[in-house]
Amino acid sequence: MNLPAHKVKGFTVERGFSLLEVLIALVVFSISLLGLALMQNTSMQGLAGSSQLSDAVFLAEDMADRIRANRRHAIDGTTYDSVANDADKDCSTGCTPAEIAGKDLTDWLAAVDQLTNGVGTIARNGDAFNITVSWSEKSPDANDADGDGSDDTVAKTYAIRIEP
Repeated sequence: MNLPAHKVKGFTVERGFSLLEVLIALVVFSISLLGLALMQNTSMQGLAGSSQLSDAVFLAEDMADRIRANRRHAIDGTTYDSVANDADKDCSTGCTPAEIAGKDLTDWLAAVDQLTNGVGTIARNGDAFNITVSWSEKSPDANDADGDGSDDTVAKTYAIRIEP
């Protein structure tokens, strides 16, 4: 397409863009869009990881609050170390401290299981409790480096220590 040219003080000025200029602008624009898409993907992965961490912190603090609420039994008993009691009892009409502890532990482990490969542990050391929540999340640089067709994951852990 030829656009009309006109002279301005001895120079010929043409109007419009050459095809080469348009192609260069298109390549620059395409590369910037790819960069934005990569940045969005990295941001979404970070958001998913921070969501899992937030859930793990909430769950660990939740169990710490449950142990503090049932302090006397937590210190005297061993219920918070295992699920070996009647954990499915309906406590709406009343429960013993051991039954409350068993229900707390069962409910908490079910909530931890909602995390990706979630595992919750409680270890007692004297009167102190170490509460640990572990989960897996996709590695930020998971590009199937091992060639097995699966996404590589990273194990994450959050732990707190409380003395009720």
